[in-house]
Amino acid sequence: IQTMGYLLAYSLFLEGDRPVRARIKALTPFVLLVLIWKATHGHLGYGSFGSPGYVDPTSNPARFTGLLVLRLPVLMAAQWLGISSMMFEQLDRITQYIYAGSAVSLLILLVYAIYRLGGFSSALGRFYAAGAIISLIPACAGYPFDRLTVNSDIGASGMLAIVILQTWQHRAQLKGGMIGFAKWFVYLIGFVHLVVFPIGKVASSAMMKALNQAGEDLAPLALPDAATAHPEDFVLINPPAGEAVYYYPLTRQYKGRINPATMRTLGPNNQAMTLTRVDEQSLRLTVLTGYRGSIARDVRLQPFKVGDTMHMGGITVTVEAITEDKVPSVALFRFPDSVQSSHWRFFTWAQDGVHTLAMPAIGQSVKIAQYDISKAVMDYINKKK
Repeated sequence: IQTMGYLLAYSLFLEGDRPVRARIKALTPFVLLVLIWKATHGHLGYGSFGSPGYVDPTSNPARFTGLLVLRLPVLMAAQWLGISSMMFEQLDRITQYIYAGSAVSLLILLVYAIYRLGGFSSALGRFYAAGAIISLIPACAGYPFDRLTVNSDIGASGMLAIVILQTWQHRAQLKGGMIGFAKWFVYLIGFVHLVVFPIGKVASSAMMKALNQAGEDLAPLALPDAATAHPEDFVLINPPAGEAVYYYPLTRQYKGRINPATMRTLGPNNQAMTLTRVDEQSLRLTVLTGYRGSIARDVRLQPFKVGDTMHMGGITVTVEAITEDKVPSVALFRFPDSVQSSHWRFFTWAQDGVHTLAMPAIGQSVKIAQYDISKAVMDYINKKK
């Protein structure tokens, strides 16, 4: 689909001498391929619905358009200016608007500089620029990650090469005023791409192994082996990445660890919460900040309401209270048998690692504190040195 961006840009800017009908005819087979794929894709039930992050443009065009306005400048800022997009989705909505607006302002300066320096004067330059932007649009259907610019980088690299070479060739004449500003702004962008990016990528690659190891050792591998004599079910109250618990058994299996029969999580990551034993088979988990998740459920499309019930294996979950923005803050978990049955094992995370949770008596509660994941990771890395 991203390739279509370059095909369209090619038709617009590098085939200007051909009749419009001939250019449309040349594009038609590729358009048909995409339409046939999409129709099959949707008919088979693939795609996304109700996710706050992964938005299908065909099933929810309005939502996709709204996210496109935010995500496209953020990804372009990562691509051109080196301002990473990794944490964008962790920001609140107002901060996201400010972030995206600032990115637009910087990108307008970049476009102005390229224009003043003649980067758009050639058909090849216009092709590279248009292809880079159009091909980046499909990537906005998912969460912003710097890696999503990889196909768009082809056009961006061509555009950058053209404008830097032109600027260097005419550097003696590009002095003073706005033209001088444009020259030094493009030099700065070139420095980022030719020096900062390579050094940064080498450094981040060197750190990645340590970070990945810390993530594994502090989360999935921190859990004990399951008993082999009888099946066990692990219940994780507040793991570091509750939305990624489905990875835990795979990681553990790869590392030769013994997995339980099932592994489920109750709470939303590392927030403060209170666990209350309601009766023999029921637990109430109160999270005042709300059960929030970046890839879970888009509450603007599907707001929760008190009384909503869903199933997690044999566990029935009922929403008992919600926040002002329709996110659950209190949930009742009804287990199929006593929570003190030997096959249930409960675990909590704290700053110093994983702990087995002793189930409180009926009517009693346990406070579970918030912990700093970043600090835990850095402490782990420092201890390994």
